[in-house]
Amino acid sequence: MIGVYGATGMLGRLVTARLDRAGAPTTLIGRSQTALDRLARADTSHRTAVAALDDPAALERAIDGCQVLVNCAPAGPGGERLVRAALDAGIHYVDAAGEQHHIRALFEKYDEEATQCDAAVVPALGFDYAIGDCLAHLAAQSHQPARDVVIAYAIDGSDAIGDNAHATMAAAKEVVYREGHWRTVPFELDRAWFTFPDPVGPRQMSRYGSGEVITVPHHVKTEAVSTLITSTSLCPYPALLPIFPFVRPIVGLVRRTPGRAVLAAVAGVLGRSTPHDEDATAENAAPPSHDDRRFMIAAEVHSLAGSIGRAVAVGGHFLDVTAALLAQGARWLSEGSVVAGVHSAATAFEPHAVLDALAADGVTWSQSD
Repeated sequence: MIGVYGATGMLGRLVTARLDRAGAPTTLIGRSQTALDRLARADTSHRTAVAALDDPAALERAIDGCQVLVNCAPAGPGGERLVRAALDAGIHYVDAAGEQHHIRALFEKYDEEATQCDAAVVPALGFDYAIGDCLAHLAAQSHQPARDVVIAYAIDGSDAIGDNAHATMAAAKEVVYREGHWRTVPFELDRAWFTFPDPVGPRQMSRYGSGEVITVPHHVKTEAVSTLITSTSLCPYPALLPIFPFVRPIVGLVRRTPGRAVLAAVAGVLGRSTPHDEDATAENAAPPSHDDRRFMIAAEVHSLAGSIGRAVAVGGHFLDVTAALLAQGARWLSEGSVVAGVHSAATAFEPHAVLDALAADGVTWSQSD
């Protein structure tokens, strides 16, 4: 049995549909009985359970009989509560949240306990963290110790900037990994270029506070990890691109002051962020559209000896790929493919198997030295 928390939201419904197709029994968990009843009427085969994040007893009842808990809600303040509930029940946990502070907290607080419980805790199992994590692992195989690992995202599509812009501008806890340590983002010019394989080619890039900054140093011996994203993904106005590298460090400083609340509100408007309340959006949310959004994720590893390893993945719809990762990861864990402790995608599972499992969703990948 696999418990799906946030089952009434769009991601929760996509994950549940994939688990249904695979014949995996599920318990649908949410905060609203009304929203859960709507799902139950559509498919009476599911068990449902109401549980608020601040109700440990209800969470305990909801996941009773489950082997895995999938968190399809944002990490926020509730992510650790669900991890706590999973470990108290002695079951596995996965989520797609990529917030650096969330991932780092899980590694630091729960690794020993999860190992003792013989349970796996796997955060950041989403398209924009798990794929890069696996590519970095594969690219680094013959190139360690490394001087640096660069993971670069090329994102296309008219509405690709929404969540990225909001996360980049609203969060105040971003770190970088340099000289073998995590440290607060320094005040520096945010300008870089990265040459992707054809047909993308060279692109202007900006720093991306991605989850791999936390996960990759746990399995690749490297002095630095850099995660970059095409600047057009964060700055939707071409006329502003020339000054964007100069403005963004100032934005970073504001994020560390009380002014960050105002900045976050502006980011929400500019990023066109949608509500994260799965119950509020479940009934009216439109199904994901397979539009022109595409991604290319490239990992480049530079060894101290001077060699270079590369791996790249190309894919399509972001939400579909994230749902595929969560559903497949949950199934592997429920079937007994477990490495106890807190892990990223690359160490919880075989990296090449993770990438191969996305072929049905249009993701292709390659590796070269």
